[in-house]
Amino acid sequence: MSNTIQSLLRLLIAVLPFVLLCFADMKANLDKSIRDRQFLMPVVALIYDVIAIILANKVCEWLLKLIRNIPVWLSKIHPTVGAIAEKLLGSINWTYGIFILANFVLLAVYLIVKKSAGRIFRKKFGNNSVTSRSAVDSYLSNDSAADFSDNQLSLLHIKIASRFYDYDRETNLWFTKNSLGIARKYCQTFFVTAIFISTAIFVLCRSFMEKGLIAKPFYPVFGIILMGEILFYIQGYTKAEYRNEVLGEEENAEKVANYSILRKVLRNLFGDHLGAENTTVNNSLESIRTNNDVIENFLMSEDSKTEAFGKFLKALSETGTELDQNYIFAAKDLLDGKSVVFNNPFYNDMV
Repeated sequence: MSNTIQSLLRLLIAVLPFVLLCFADMKANLDKSIRDRQFLMPVVALIYDVIAIILANKVCEWLLKLIRNIPVWLSKIHPTVGAIAEKLLGSINWTYGIFILANFVLLAVYLIVKKSAGRIFRKKFGNNSVTSRSAVDSYLSNDSAADFSDNQLSLLHIKIASRFYDYDRETNLWFTKNSLGIARKYCQTFFVTAIFISTAIFVLCRSFMEKGLIAKPFYPVFGIILMGEILFYIQGYTKAEYRNEVLGEEENAEKVANYSILRKVLRNLFGDHLGAENTTVNNSLESIRTNNDVIENFLMSEDSKTEAFGKFLKALSETGTELDQNYIFAAKDLLDGKSVVFNNPFYNDMV
């Protein structure tokens, strides 16, 4: 009995890294405010799954070969280290252990692919891209004159996003439809439950293999990857959540609070004795809608300092970094030696 319990505990410890990696997958998505740009990830997940299924046996063979070579490589560094590694690796039953390791490696590689794809999608379908206000307005208004012939991916983005998200022209963001609000919570619970159920089946497969009931164990990684991407896509902000958690304009805001409304009350009480009273907001570039326009405006400046700042922003934008126009204008004012008051502290958000 004790041997069975010890064996089960060792097995649970062995699959723990895979479970933790599944939860890491939940955190590897684009920010909720731009989750709509992740619409191609289910396709990426499906393609990856198909390739991984085809190569699954090969992956196990490669991993076994790697494991056998580790003591040899370490022996070249120091014989004692190689001997310890050989003894440690030899104590593991790789008949089943290799499948645990293969699931972990396949998921780890996928997370690398996912992060890389996320950077591409964030830049390709960002506010600076052709998916602009005018493009979205043209599609949503059924404008027959709208031309997407050169931007089929952007059109696909709008088509898919409009089924699950509502476009907000003021912020130029897509917000999850309110009708999906409760469904999102169920989806998240369903995904977490699926992780533990799949892992439990995976653990039970060892017993089935030992009894000869199955030849190979269950691979939970394939279902977790594909199902996760489908569920993650609708996990963006609703407009109410965005106002609450990002803008802090709701009365019950918990994460961020916008105290500009309170300022009106304080002004009535204390008049012009408030700190930073009579400050103004720089709206000189408010007619410029995209970051590209802002950057081009800086690059065309006759002021060498402003031009250099524009070059810096352009290089930063080309890396896929999401630039906030408020921070751009604030940084420009700081560069010009002006005092800037930030309504919400930004800490590390600004370069």
